[in-house]
Order: sequence, then structure tokens, then C-alpha cells
Amino acid sequence: MHITLKPVSHPELDDIVIDNGLFHVGRMEQPFCDYAEKLNESLSRRHARIFMQDSAAYIADLGSSNGTRVNDKPLKDAPLQLQHGDLVNFAGDLSYHVSLASAASDERTRLVKPLAIQLNLSSQNNAVDSILVSEFPFLISKDSEVFSRYKESVPEELGFLSRRHAHIYEQEGNLYIEDLGSTNGTFLNDTRISEQAKSLSTGDLIGLGGDYFVFKLDIIKEDGGEPDSRSQTLSQIQASSGQHTTFISTATSFLDIFCVEEEVEKENSQKQETPTESNTNSEKQEAEKSDAGPVSRFHRVKGFLQQLQSVLKDDTENPSHWRRIIAGVMLVGITLLFVMYLFNRDKREIESLCEDENYTACIKKADNYLSKHKNEDGIIPELATRALLKSLVPEWIKQLQNADFEAANSLLTQSRSMTSHHQEGLNILGLLERVGALDGYVRKRGGPEGSIQIFRDEEIITKLVEEWRANSDADRRMMARVVEHVPEFEALRGQVFSELRQLRNDKSLYLAAIKSFISSLQEKIANGDKGLLKEIDRFSSRYPRVAGLELLREDAEKYTQLQQGNTGEDLLNRLQAYQDVSFQTHLFQSELKQMKKENLPPEEIATRFTEAQDLWNKGMVVDAVKTLGSVSHEAWIKKAQAIIERYEDIASRYETLGGQQGADDYQDKLFIFHGSLDPVKDRFFLAAIEGEFAKYRDASKSRADNVMQAASEGLTRYRNSGGIQGLQRLEEQVTEGFKKQSSLLSEIHAQITQAQQVYKILKLELNKDQQKLCESIEREMALQRSALKDLSSILSNKILESKLKLLAEP
Repeated sequence: MHITLKPVSHPELDDIVIDNGLFHVGRMEQPFCDYAEKLNESLSRRHARIFMQDSAAYIADLGSSNGTRVNDKPLKDAPLQLQHGDLVNFAGDLSYHVSLASAASDERTRLVKPLAIQLNLSSQNNAVDSILVSEFPFLISKDSEVFSRYKESVPEELGFLSRRHAHIYEQEGNLYIEDLGSTNGTFLNDTRISEQAKSLSTGDLIGLGGDYFVFKLDIIKEDGGEPDSRSQTLSQIQASSGQHTTFISTATSFLDIFCVEEEVEKENSQKQETPTESNTNSEKQEAEKSDAGPVSRFHRVKGFLQQLQSVLKDDTENPSHWRRIIAGVMLVGITLLFVMYLFNRDKREIESLCEDENYTACIKKADNYLSKHKNEDGIIPELATRALLKSLVPEWIKQLQNADFEAANSLLTQSRSMTSHHQEGLNILGLLERVGALDGYVRKRGGPEGSIQIFRDEEIITKLVEEWRANSDADRRMMARVVEHVPEFEALRGQVFSELRQLRNDKSLYLAAIKSFISSLQEKIANGDKGLLKEIDRFSSRYPRVAGLELLREDAEKYTQLQQGNTGEDLLNRLQAYQDVSFQTHLFQSELKQMKKENLPPEEIATRFTEAQDLWNKGMVVDAVKTLGSVSHEAWIKKAQAIIERYEDIASRYETLGGQQGADDYQDKLFIFHGSLDPVKDRFFLAAIEGEFAKYRDASKSRADNVMQAASEGLTRYRNSGGIQGLQRLEEQVTEGFKKQSSLLSEIHAQITQAQQVYKILKLELNKDQQKLCESIEREMALQRSALKDLSSILSNKILESKLKLLAEP
């Protein structure tokens, strides 16, 4: 069969023809590595595999970052059979139509394929057999018969292998080995194999997970003869191999190699612990025989005693003292039987409660019994477990399905209070707590593929994954136990494994990306890089499932503004800025502490500056100066002195201004003084002159408006008279026409400058028409001056300077 992938999203690309048994899809694989970077950057290094098995074509995703879709449906953990006409998409960017065609008869020279490979342990360890493989692919797995046989002899070394560790396959006459994402890696000649398969040669050393299972490779090639000779040659090789050789003559299916779906395992230990039916029946019979019930035993003994009494009555030859002895024995026997009856009464009552489905009473009674018989390992713990599961789990599952996690946890708490001495019950309650925590988190975030809240979910995901990993074997056995008594738990068990699989993927992909992202932000902060917002936007577009970035963006904006304020010399403004700012994310909260330490004085000194400012705002100049004068910290004395000089300057000018009322230039000085004051730091003095300032403000604004109007009319006259023409600029003398137009332009330029100064002093904004007028005049002035300067090679320096003097500097 031939498989052809015909490009859809980018038709300019060539068709991909697949005529081998296995085709690799990945960023570093052909032909994808030859694509433009923008086309292949979304592919993972080990993205997917397309393979042929049993005359059918399949595709498998290998846990890629951006996924694989077939007919717009995401490819999950199991391979999917491809059909002619299917639409395959890799990473959202590369789409192809699938074309399947039967392979024509191949008349090419038959490749000399490897007949077999022999893997010999490189160390002199006779405990591990050599491996002879004659069919490919060959899956290396710690669960396979090839390696699982060493579970008892070298359990720790076997633990370094993974269930799907690596595989060896043949392609176009060559052998390759590919690591399948094993935990401890696959090594070829002491170098760890990365994402790409590596070709094999005779003499290569293949290491599996560590330094114990290290094999030397011997490739046995066909001799090129008839196919029938293959089996004969293999038989000869097997016959010549030593007795410590494992023969692999059956190929592993690619469907097993690339099926990464996590199955609900049935634990062997559970099978071992579960008795066979025959054993169960025999044990039951023995139990019935040995514990037919205290009542029946009592009646048997009673009948025996009655028979013995009749015998003694008839036996007149027995002396009377024998009768007394026998009577004493009978009394002791009866007493013992009565004690046994009382001892087993609790057990019978617990059994009866469970049979009557009075599970709550059964749990309480059993827990009380176990508190007195701590080493009890018989039927009572089993009955307690059964009652606990039957009474609790169905209702608990119902609350989970209703997303009422508070009610579900309340049920567990109530059950725990009744099961304090039943260890298996406590273990099961712990399991259910973990199931509830897992399902609750996944539901609250919007499902398995819901959003991941940055700075919050990292710890939750890590904790959940680690808890389940630490208890994995015990949890699987307990879940099987729960299903045994409550079959409806089976669906939830499958859901748990699915949710865990997604969280593991989130931990390996998203949490790793978040960690790298935070490190990048910290590095940019440390280096004073201003690209924080761009970095956040880039990460947001690449990882859309990560939530909470809007808070991070807000903090980044406030941090940037605060950082810019650090360059200012005004300490009081800086103190106020740090007092007003607050961050929502711990990244910037911790950075704020560091910034305060670096950019603000010690707390005691900062308090002095703040107290001085408060006194200044109350008009208590002397006290404010005295407070700043007490600053003795060497690093902040100059800053305190500078503020003292400013305070004294403002106070002096205010006093002088008060004695100049009625003077001709009083209004100008008042406006200048008003404009020099800070609206926050100098509010006392602003309030003190507000009355005087208000008297002149409206009149000053009116005059400024009139000046603006005069400038507008002047600009109209300037334009109507033609402005300054190019010939006037070229003239070798300053003509009257040039003088007239230059004077008019300079005059209106001076008018708008004057009006703008008044508006600035009055802290008023220009309206749109005034802004447009100022821009037009300033643009015309700049244009004329620039045009004159361009004539420096034509006009003499004297004429050029004379003309420029007539035009005001913009």
C-alpha cells in the first residue's frame, strides 16, 4: 500500500509519498525540517507517526504540544486507522488529504534485509540471556516476557526500564532504534537518543535505562538467496546459539508500540490475593463446620449432657464421688460454652446488621468491635468495608455528579467519624478524598482541557499528580475493591485515569512553560528590560489555556510606570508613588519589596520626610525645616537639604508677593508664583493665594483668548498676501516684501507663544481650534526657516543670517 499526503493548507508544498512501514512526523524530520520556519515551528520534535499494519494505514499522535486532528477531530491516545480522503492536520498549521493506493508489483532489486539481530549483554553477567530477534519491529518493555523474567533477580535494575521503553524496526534494509519517551532513556554508544531514531550497526552498544541492561549488537544479514533459505538459516543460527538465549520470532504490532492509552490495569497481586472458587468453597465449608454457630454447638453439648445424665442414673455401680466429679466437669463445660456464646454475640449481631442492610449501625458496631480487637483480620473488617462502601459510595458519587463537593466531603467526614479503628476503611476514605479533590479541581477549571490559573494551579496540579503517583499501586487495588461492591464506581474510575492523564500532560507542558515564562519575566525585570508586556502577550497567544495573565499585564503596566518614576529626583513624589501602588501577583509583590529597599530611604528616614511634608502642607514652615534638618543619614542629607532650600525659597517668595499687592507687575508675579507650585505638595500655599489668583484668572484668560484671536486673523492676512514665496527667499537682498511677511509671521508666532504661556500658568487646555492654529503657525515658521537654511550654498552668509533673524525661532 502507498500512502500519499496531499497538502491542503499550503498547496505550494510537495506531496508526501509514504511507501515504508513507518513514517516519522516531527519538526526535525524530512520533509518538515525543510519547510519555512513559520510552517514547522508549531510541530513537536516527536509529533506523530504514520504506519502500516495488517494491510491498513494508521496514524498515532505521540503526545505532541499542539495536537493532531483527523477530520477536525482531535486524535487521542490510541492510533486511528486512516481512510482514503481523510483530512489530517498537524499542529493546526499543516493540513493534508490522505490518498491510499494499492502498491503495484515491485520489480526493483530486492533489498538485502537484516535476517536477525543478536543482543549480547556487554558485561559478564550470566543472569541475563542473550536475545535473538528475527522479526521486526521489536518492542523493548519491562513487562514483556523478555525482561519481566528478571523481576525477582534484579528488580531495581529492571525498574529503570519503562513499559514502552524503545523499539527496533527495519526500513529499506536498515535497522533503527527509537526511544518511546522512556523515563530513564535509551543510549546508543553511551549517547542518549533524543527525539529522532538512530540507525544501528554491528558492534553498537545499546543501553536501556541505565548501566545494567547494556547489550552489544550483532546484525545478521541475509545472503541474498531464495526466501525459502531464510527459515533454514534462522534454524541454523538458533541451533548454534547457547542455551541462555531468548528467541523472538514474532514481530510486535505497531498498534501496540504507539498506543499510549493508559489502561485500567488489573493488578496481578489482586489476582493472587483473590482465592480460587474451589478454595473459597472449601474455606466456606470449613468455616461452616468450625463455626456452625454457638447456638447449634450449645444444643449439641446439651444433648450430650442429657444422654450422659441418663447413663449415670442407670449405672448404679458408679460411686457417688464419680458423679460429683462428672457433674463438676459438666458445670465447667457449660460455663465455657456460655462464655463462647457471649463472645460471639457481637460478631453475630454485626453479620445480622449487614445482612439486613442496616449499614450505618453495622459500621458503628464493627468499629467498636475493632477498637477492642485491634489485630482482628477475619470477617469483621470485611463486613465493615462492605457496609462502608454500600452506605457511602452511591450517595457520594451522586453528590460529585451534581458538583456539590461540599456535600460530598461532608459525607466523607461523617463516615470517618464512624470508622476510626478500621484501617482499610480509613484508606478507602483517603482514596475517595483524592478522587473528589481531583474531580473537583478539573470540574472547577472547566473540564480536563479547561483553563490553568497562573500562580495558583501550578501548586494544585503538582500536588495532585504527586499524590496519585505516590499511591498509584495501592489506589488501583482499592478502586478495584470499590468496584467489586459498588459497580457504578467503574465509570468514575475510568474518568479519574483520564483526568490524571490530562494533568500529567499539563504538568509536563504547561507548568514547564509557565516556569520558563516566569523566569523570563524575572530576567527582564532584573535587566531593566522594557519588553514585559510583549513577553506576556507572546505567551498568552502561544498558551491560550493559561488564565490570569490580565492581572499580570496590569501589574506589568503599573511596574513600568513605577520604574520610570524611580529616575526622578523628587523623593516625596517617589514616596507617594510607592505608597499608592499595589500589585495583585506575587511576582511583582516580591519585586516591589526589593524596589522599596533599593530606591527608598530606611523606614525611619522615610518617616522624617513624610512628617516634614505633612507639616509643610499645614503651613508650618519652621517645623518642617527643623524636621528635615534632623536627618543625619549620610546618603539622604543632600536630599533633605535640597527640600529645605525649596521650602525656604517658596516661603520667601510668598512673603515678598504679599507686600507687592497693587504693583504694576503684581499680576505677572502672582501667576508665575502660582505656576511654580505643585498642586499636591504645595497645596497650603495654593489655597493661600487662591482668592487673589481667582480675581485675575478670568481677565487673564480673556486676554489670552483675544491674543489667540488676533493670531488667527494675522495668519489669515499672511496667507491672503501670499506668505513668503520662494523667489523672496532667493533674492540677494532683504526686500520690503520679505520684511513685511516675515514680521507678520513672527508677530503671530509671538502671540500664540504668549497665549500658550498664560494658559499654562492658568492650568487650562487649548481647545481644538486653538491647537490647530498653533500647529499651523509653528509649522509655517519651521518650514520657512528650513527652506532658508537649504539655500546656504546660494545665498551669502550675511543675507542668510539677516533673513533668519527676521523669523523667530520655533
